[in-house]
Amino acid sequence: MLFDYIEGAHNQDTVTIDFLGGGYTYVGPGVTRHDAATNVIMNHLYIHDHDANGMGSYCGDSMALNGVKNLTLMNSIFDEAGGCASPSGTAAIYTAFTYDSNFFNNLMINMPNTGSPDQVGIDYEHSVNGLHVNNNYFGNNAGWGPSILAFNSYIGSVIPNQLFNLEINGNVMKGNGGGSVRISGSGVTPTGSIQNNLSSDSPFIYTDTGGTSSGMTVSNNKTLSSSDIYHAGYQFSGTQGGSNWSYQSYNGSSWSNLAYYDSAAKAWQTNSSTAVPNVKQFDQTPGTSGKIARAWTAPSSGTISIRGRVLKSDISGGDGITTRITKNGTRIWPSGGDQSIGYNDLVGAEQALDSISVSAGDVIRFEVDGSGNNTADAASWAPAIAYTAFGGGGSLPSTPTGLSASGGNGQVALGWSAASGATSYNVKRSTSSGGSFSNVATGVTSTSYTDTGVTNGTTYYYVVSAVNSIGESGNSSQASATPSSSGTSYAAEWNYDTASNFEGWSMANDVTGTVSGGSLHVTMTGGDPYIISPNNVGVSAANNHIYVRAQNNTSSTSMQIYFQNTGDGGFTEAHSKTFTINANSGYTTYDVDMTGVSGWTGTIKQLRVDAFSGSGSIDFDSIKIGGSGGGGTVPSAPTGLTATGGNAQASLSWSAVSGATSYNVKRSTTSGGSYTNVATGVTSTSYTNTGLTNGTTYYYVVSAVNSAGEGTNSSQASATPSSGSSYAAEWNFDTAGNFEGWAMQNDVSGTVSGGSLHVSMTGGSDPYILSPGSIGVSASNGHLYLRLQNNTSSTNLQVYFQNTGDSGFTEAHSKTFSINANSGYTTYDIDMSSVSGWTGTIKQLRIDEYSTSGSIDFDSVKIGN
Repeated sequence: MLFDYIEGAHNQDTVTIDFLGGGYTYVGPGVTRHDAATNVIMNHLYIHDHDANGMGSYCGDSMALNGVKNLTLMNSIFDEAGGCASPSGTAAIYTAFTYDSNFFNNLMINMPNTGSPDQVGIDYEHSVNGLHVNNNYFGNNAGWGPSILAFNSYIGSVIPNQLFNLEINGNVMKGNGGGSVRISGSGVTPTGSIQNNLSSDSPFIYTDTGGTSSGMTVSNNKTLSSSDIYHAGYQFSGTQGGSNWSYQSYNGSSWSNLAYYDSAAKAWQTNSSTAVPNVKQFDQTPGTSGKIARAWTAPSSGTISIRGRVLKSDISGGDGITTRITKNGTRIWPSGGDQSIGYNDLVGAEQALDSISVSAGDVIRFEVDGSGNNTADAASWAPAIAYTAFGGGGSLPSTPTGLSASGGNGQVALGWSAASGATSYNVKRSTSSGGSFSNVATGVTSTSYTDTGVTNGTTYYYVVSAVNSIGESGNSSQASATPSSSGTSYAAEWNYDTASNFEGWSMANDVTGTVSGGSLHVTMTGGDPYIISPNNVGVSAANNHIYVRAQNNTSSTSMQIYFQNTGDGGFTEAHSKTFTINANSGYTTYDVDMTGVSGWTGTIKQLRVDAFSGSGSIDFDSIKIGGSGGGGTVPSAPTGLTATGGNAQASLSWSAVSGATSYNVKRSTTSGGSYTNVATGVTSTSYTNTGLTNGTTYYYVVSAVNSAGEGTNSSQASATPSSGSSYAAEWNFDTAGNFEGWAMQNDVSGTVSGGSLHVSMTGGSDPYILSPGSIGVSASNGHLYLRLQNNTSSTNLQVYFQNTGDSGFTEAHSKTFSINANSGYTTYDIDMSSVSGWTGTIKQLRIDEYSTSGSIDFDSVKIGN
């Protein structure tokens, strides 16, 4: 059974293998349930944005494997799986009754924080025996990478739970909120191995509820700085040399970079007309002669480790391949000669190499060539490289953590936690989120710095690196602040803008926490839950207001803030204040006036925030300390965002937000983000983003800004620029809940989900919808393109329009056209070029339905030629 090149988005389960009826209905004594499907290959899956089409809950796993034997999963990406809350937990992949199966060379990334249990890459649930999760990449998951759940000794009281012969070997694990590997529950002691992994997470192995790793062989796992770990699959790029990786071919005498990148196939090739040889994100396919390689160039001198696995990606035929790893042309693996991989070898050969010395500029190549012919020679290989030491045996300092930034009048105060091995620090700044960053101070020997070379009203983004005699560490997570001369500046603030950066706050007691999506998500786990700020905040008590912007997901109506001044030796009830919060509410800014509170004098050195609920969660968008009136009210999220693709550009517009003084425009090439600012301080309600790549889909959000701060992001809109078939205006309804400015104007109701605007007629005699006003499209664009699904017996629609000279809609400025009754999605091309009044500039559309009941689903509405 083969699943190959399958993409799934916004589903509940994209792929599920299970017995008829699901669950454990057919489990009884002596039934092993390992044979719902056997001998399965899953290759090149791309499962992403798994949110059950905006359902909001109970979409826990993007793939469920229940009763599978001899499965190989490779070369696949699971990105933002588990996008809505589930009380039973969320995972990219759920496994139960899975036997003798292999997961090789995959990415499990960006599992969002929904407040659910688990939030992991892979769940080992019940009776998993011989599952080998090796040489994968787990990154930026809200919980853990792999999670072994060993709660039950028996299933249904009759079947012994088996979690035996498990392997978690040779993986890369970076930026996971709970740690790398979780083992939970005491029903059974798992056996197997956890070896040769490269991790930047802490802790590496997390155990709870009686879980233990005592039955596992745990060895040679390396915990390193995130910036010192390179992964070929995760860092694959359409740019030669990106993240130190390049893609090369051999002509018989020398290596050279492949000259052409096919963006549609996502493949490096020799030219545009020759598909083989090629190097893709996971695959390497040699040509009829010569070798193919992905290569890594060492940026620094030091000692590295290599992890990888090479196996056949295509087993349809051929005579196999030959592989090797070289350093500057000399083979370093295998030691005794090249490694042959048979034509149908789905296990291949693993590499776990340590203590390899490199100098800056050395090239490590992962080479593949054919054994005779090049039939079906595609190989799966996504290796990883990590520095374990630098220079002459010393080590770079660790990357600084806990960076915070607080805006003042003409200055920004920074603080961070000390980095191991550092002798000094470099402070870097940018006016764009994500950089690029320039040094504003070098050789800083303390863990704080005040930047006075700033302009009030401008948002600045900072990172800090650590330095010693060996060299400079990677940059810290980013922190931002906006200096101000008014009473709205803050003496200290924590905004949680960067995923996994707690900005020095500790999950001190009966809580767990993650940082993602611009918030600190705190989950209560016991009777006395609280979090504690960084020590030595150093804020004058003249700043007598604390502004807590939070979303309370509990029924509690109170919260308590404790504080210490420089004379205190601990937190006391006398030095605290309880305040009221809204139960089960959205984000709200609470202004906690500390005036008159005993002990709020001198210098405040630390805060503690206590939740009054022993369960549930609270999401903190920001915590700030300032003077009276400093809280203000941040503007609300903009609405009505639309994006229209042009030639190498996208035109954006949105509705004005009350209280906003400017807007920030943010962009991503991935639906749902993460987003990077492309423009800040925009004072109009429109913006044109130029310099784009035609054929690439871009996703945009907009936030509103005033002196109190930045509001939340708008709903997302997307556009695909094109040189030949661009539209002057288009609405694609890609984001659930975002009407993109269209109004359900008369005798209709509507929702947006699943990439469509669903319009239901409500029984009135004149149902119609209205586009945003002031479209501003030249009438030289003479065609409307409506892609819709008609769920009624009506065979007509009518489009009205207004040009800039019209004050309302008239029959003269309209056109009626035929549609198919009770039909699937169809694109209708409506030629408006000869319709009276289609001149000058078109400012608004109206679409009238000819049925008073039923519904019509609009996939897109576009204006063009």
